[in-house]
Order: sequence, then structure tokens, then C-alpha cells
Amino acid sequence: MQDGWSTSPREIAIDEKSAVLAEADGKTKVVGTGKGAYFLRPTHPPEICKKDEPLTFSNIEVIRVQAGGTFDVNKWTSESGTSYTLSVVAGKIESTQPNHSIY
Repeated sequence: MQDGWSTSPREIAIDEKSAVLAEADGKTKVVGTGKGAYFLRPTHPPEICKKDEPLTFSNIEVIRVQAGGTFDVNKWTSESGTSYTLSVVAGKIESTQPNHSIY
């Protein structure tokens, strides 16, 4: 976003003991014995993203889908996932989950 490559990036992060199986229609299923997969979408560009300055990037939407759950990458939604928000403030990650866990 900051460098102009994309105005609406989306990321998929997968636990090392998990996999996301994707179909041609954009529907996916998370499988494996790990923590699952994380589907992330920033809501706006970072507030601070400069060399030699700590990152500040607020309100990154996260949907965590555990094994057995599904996700639609075309609609960027999941009926079986857990939604929360991550923010990075002066280089420190913060989470809106009840236990403040980033995972």
C-alpha cells in the first residue's frame, strides 16, 4: 500500500502444520493439525512506514480459520472463522482478541 503496489492487499498466513485447499471458485478449506490459517486485510495504508522508524499500522482485519473451517477468498468471508483486528503501534503488535493474543 505504502509503495503503491496495491491499494487493497490481502494476505493469507498458514501455520506450518496446516494447509489451505483452494478450489477454482475461490472456496477454501483449512486442513491439518496446526493452528489453522489467517486471512488478513488492511483497512487503510499504514500511518508510519518509513526507513529507520517503527511501523505504525492500525486496524488490520484478521479472520482466523481452524482446521475443518472454510473461507471464501472471492468474498473474503468465513462463516467458521474468528474475526479480530491487529494494529502495530510504534513497532508493537496489539490485538483486539479477549486475551490480546495475535494468533
